[in-house]
Amino acid sequence: MLRHVIALVFIVLVVLASALYYYYSQHCVNQVTFLISKSVESRTNAPSGEAWYDNVTVRINYTVIDDPETLSIAREFIKASLPLPTCLDKKQLTDWPNVDIAVLKVIMELVNNGNKPIYYITNAFCEVCFNATVCDHRFKPITWRIENPIAVPEIVAEEGHVFPLVILYTLDLRYRKVPPKTSITNEFYYIVTKPFRGIIKAAAAVCPEPFSGECRIIENHTHVYVVNVEYSPHTGMNIVNTFFSNKSFVLNLSAFLYNITVVMSNNMSISIDRNGLLTIYLENRGDRVYEDFSWVLQGYRPIGFPTRFKGTLNPRSKVAIYRAYLLDIFNRTGEYETIIMSSEALMFNIPIYSHEEVLKLKELAPRITPILRIKCDEPRPKVCKASLPKYSLYLRASVRLNPEELGSFQIIKKPRFINVEILRGINQALKLINDSKTRESFIEQWGGKNVTVIALYINNEDNENLTIVDWSGYIIHVVDAHNESTICGYGIITQILKPNIIVVKPKEEKLFSLHIVEYREGELYIDGYECGKVKPGAYIIKMSFRTKPGIYVEVGVKFGFNK
Repeated sequence: MLRHVIALVFIVLVVLASALYYYYSQHCVNQVTFLISKSVESRTNAPSGEAWYDNVTVRINYTVIDDPETLSIAREFIKASLPLPTCLDKKQLTDWPNVDIAVLKVIMELVNNGNKPIYYITNAFCEVCFNATVCDHRFKPITWRIENPIAVPEIVAEEGHVFPLVILYTLDLRYRKVPPKTSITNEFYYIVTKPFRGIIKAAAAVCPEPFSGECRIIENHTHVYVVNVEYSPHTGMNIVNTFFSNKSFVLNLSAFLYNITVVMSNNMSISIDRNGLLTIYLENRGDRVYEDFSWVLQGYRPIGFPTRFKGTLNPRSKVAIYRAYLLDIFNRTGEYETIIMSSEALMFNIPIYSHEEVLKLKELAPRITPILRIKCDEPRPKVCKASLPKYSLYLRASVRLNPEELGSFQIIKKPRFINVEILRGINQALKLINDSKTRESFIEQWGGKNVTVIALYINNEDNENLTIVDWSGYIIHVVDAHNESTICGYGIITQILKPNIIVVKPKEEKLFSLHIVEYREGELYIDGYECGKVKPGAYIIKMSFRTKPGIYVEVGVKFGFNK
């Protein structure tokens, strides 16, 4: 008998819970309301000075999702939801099955920057269904479910429409703790028409303690824009001018000439001062204050560039994300390309009205690709899809030698694991030679002569052994620093059956090679090899060794000038 009574009570509780759960869906309510006094809600009676809620913030961020897979799910969801309930229709005339749409991903974060925990008022969960009784999760992420939601955002449309969602809530009351210096994040998805302009609002009820009489409503809002690019004869230039800016720099630093061109999104900027200090900024031209994304780098990677940005970006302000000197980033001659893109992308459609327009778009894209990508799938498409990262920067640097500023025996190029030392006189080099026969040979050939020694060391700065496979051969060229015409050259190639294996332990350095440069009476000699007459001027000694990994060193020299 007792078991029957318990079973009956359990059934009644289940029915009651179900009734409470679906209460809101049947009445088309789209937000939870808590009983908070008017004075607290309006914050008119807030005490002066810093209060516990001064360090509590609601952050709102959003991303526009326009990829074909998500849009296909959204359209299927719309079809399954129609016709809309009377209370949700509100006499809108939007042709939802045929209108151009996008999906908004809204990120809401409750941040506790204080030194004490706070509590926000919530319920067990809320979720989206495509009708009042069925929650089919085939339509994820449109049919989202949030456990212990901070609040449900409200989107106010100023241009365009928001597809009305049936949002179900449980009616239980809970207090969820947010520890000091932490945050809670919720993600919501909404369908909007394109173009769209509006405001995302959110209000969270927070308390210093559960069931406290000092609860506060923490509110925030952000503006949202979803573009729909219409094609015109000037669409190519409109895209460039709307999303990108250009900048160029020409600098003379040490012995290098830098010619730098930058194409970047309008929410990024760059500066280079006269000392060659390069600074890259993120700019906030809107109302959104928080960003969290990873960087994608292609091409040459600037030394020390961060892999991720996570932080506060105040409205109408900018923050430096990277600083480095050009001489550290590009420390040798050559052509460099660096593409820096945020992981989040903006996507939009470009309507096409003629085949000629497709050709124009395909001609445009390579000029600024891969920052801007335009894809036209069909031979004669009606719409081409365009995408670009939210933050992007394309940097192209040409680094040339400036012979006029070239110092005597200045290192121009070398691998990271090679150190170069310039020694004046043969006596300095003899200190590095342990073999007695080699020492005697050096003294016999160069003793007492005015020579310069180029010493190469293998330097291992890593935490693992560095192994060099040496096939005992090298080639040396001397070229004019102004036009790179060859003055002379020689090489030593030995036929050996087994290479020499050089192992350098972590944080150690080993002598690899010594080379003797002698200039007397207008004649140049390298390692005893006679280059012949060399006019006074600036030259480059290029040394290439038969090793794996390869060792290639360039040293700038000046002959015939008073030291």
